[in-house]
Amino acid sequence: MDKWEQFLTDKQKDELPESVELSIQKAFKQLPTKKVKAKTTGIVAAAVLFLSLVVGSFFSPTMAATLQSIPVVGSLFEWLHVADEGIKTSVKQGISEDQNIEFQIEGNKIIVEETMFDGSRLAISFIVQANSQKEASQQLYDLLYKINDTRSFDWGRWLQVHIQKKPVSDGYYAGVYILKTQKPLPEEFNFSIKTDSSWVHVPVTSKGEHTVFDIQVEKQNEGLSILYQNITFYPSTTILSFEEKQSVEHYISLRDKQLIYTIFDENGNSVPIIFVDGEGGEYINKRLNMRYSYFLPTREDPYKKLTIVPTVISTAEGQYGEVIEILEDFSFTIDLTQQ
Repeated sequence: MDKWEQFLTDKQKDELPESVELSIQKAFKQLPTKKVKAKTTGIVAAAVLFLSLVVGSFFSPTMAATLQSIPVVGSLFEWLHVADEGIKTSVKQGISEDQNIEFQIEGNKIIVEETMFDGSRLAISFIVQANSQKEASQQLYDLLYKINDTRSFDWGRWLQVHIQKKPVSDGYYAGVYILKTQKPLPEEFNFSIKTDSSWVHVPVTSKGEHTVFDIQVEKQNEGLSILYQNITFYPSTTILSFEEKQSVEHYISLRDKQLIYTIFDENGNSVPIIFVDGEGGEYINKRLNMRYSYFLPTREDPYKKLTIVPTVISTAEGQYGEVIEILEDFSFTIDLTQQ
């Protein structure tokens, strides 16, 4: 039994008769392991339903509601309502690893339940002791951590924290910590967290394959050129990489404006952008050179087409985000069914 399952049991242990405790322990031991849960969801759900029917009268309302809301016992990544479809897609492919590491920060209990690292970004599922969702989120934002003994900011990090609005039990919240770094992370490393007493080391190993498709299509005019270079598919993330070159005149013309890229799928739906990574700024051959990578969540139902539409928006006060011009001549559609 891992700490997530143990946690659900322990929270109500004082209210359970000994015979019911033993029944729960036995039921948990008979449940399929996480490594095969994708194929046995129905069996697990049935087992949870059976357990709740048999001993339901002995549970507090909080415990009963918690158990009934869990689609797959033992997985926070699958239970949490995380908006990032890429994380759940990668977990369904068996990319996540159990950790079950418990420690305290400022006297509050925190459990690292699982990690997911596919080479593109790192996700960690937590159970956090806190008085509110806001406090739980702040605890994760305030984590002091190192990657292989190098402090986090030296990796040029971006960070997202998703905490479930509804507590898993009184005083405990579940959430996911998603990290992307500018520097590529090694295939194996320690994610070390500063606790009340020491540093706790969470071992992380890259899992899953990634595929790169070359595009090398350039769209240009006198003032601007965009070279669509390649697209990379990771289990959790789809990364579009391209190069942008602007003349001085074009750059000056974008004062109080910004050139951004919107992306649509085969149905014309806007694709969420998780991160934007940019570098460059060199002035070469009378052009300002920039390189960009746009990070999109990998879908369980793979994209069939992606259309990139360069768009000029306003950055002026009171008008920020208003569309000024759509650069249709620079748009490009990638037919992924042909790859």
